[in-house]
Amino acid sequence: MVRPMARLHGPHWQIIRDGVFHESLKHAPTDLEHPEHMITPKCLKNRFGEAWEPSYAPLNEFERHCRDNWVSLGTDPAIDESRPTVSFKGLSDLFASWTSEAVISSTIALRSLDGKYMKISTDEGSIAFHDQHVDDNAKFALINLDNGKISLKGPNGKLLNMSHPNNHVMCIGTEGGVEFDVVHLGSNCIALTIPTHHEGGAKTKFLSSSVGREPCSGSLVVTDDMEGPSCCFVVQALA
Repeated sequence: MVRPMARLHGPHWQIIRDGVFHESLKHAPTDLEHPEHMITPKCLKNRFGEAWEPSYAPLNEFERHCRDNWVSLGTDPAIDESRPTVSFKGLSDLFASWTSEAVISSTIALRSLDGKYMKISTDEGSIAFHDQHVDDNAKFALINLDNGKISLKGPNGKLLNMSHPNNHVMCIGTEGGVEFDVVHLGSNCIALTIPTHHEGGAKTKFLSSSVGREPCSGSLVVTDDMEGPSCCFVVQALA
């Protein structure tokens, strides 16, 4: 394992004087209880000199949206009486306002990173990412829920729902469809997450473009972890 200080002081030299930093560095703490686990602005000043100032990469559109929707909740004397604590607005409000402006319309198509569209393949609600053409079987109605989540209704008039106890999704629900959270990944890509509850507590699962195997053929797999490109989608607004 390369610990943070080794990245700054060598032999790895992964953090350099002329590097470009994320703007979150501006809000990083200066003193840590366990400084071996994180590099602070003070560490960088000690390494590169007090006159050194970092260069920042510009925030993308969604990051600017998040920044502009922070709200101050007063001060926390345990941290610093002179600095306000910062919190996001309700995440459902934050994402709902963003998705309605950026990618969501009443009818959408969902495309995987290899260019294939999610489609209903049979009247029984089988679903898969088929080919690179948008047709009627690829058109899904977006339902904005009061809790800030979304559901999707297929061209067969049924909802995407968890059709198997072992976490597979089909388009066969008449009610109680899956309630997805939308997570924006940049470049108009999203992940659709599903919060679940079990004896060990809450856990977030991810819709993927992988196809289920017997006895769950005709379904999409829901994974416990974000498995790279299979869990990334592009939303195409149709109407």
